Amino acid sequence: LIAVPDTRTILLRPPADEGTEKPRPMLLTCSDGVWEFLTTDEAFELVIDESETDPHILANRLALEAWDRWMLDTENDVSDDITVVLFDIHRALDAATK
Repeated sequence: LIAVPDTRTILLRPPADEGTEKPRPMLLTCSDGVWEFLTTDEAFELVIDESETDPHILANRLALEAWDRWMLDTENDVSDDITVVLFDIHRALDAATK
């Protein structure tokens, strides 16, 4: 299985206005155990949550959804290779400038 990644190039800089309603830029890297069962749009819908900002909780939510779909697809057979890394770019930039 070889995945074709979705790629974008962006200029990283701290947010100019904390009051804006724009989504937080994040870097989402997942193993094929996630991408086999979720589309890119579905994955980002699970991690873009205005009420939750902790990347650990959001990454866990995505991993659990992939696990649930894998179990459903394989009738609860063994799964492996479900890895999610979620990096909140603005949080990292804010920490680096303090």
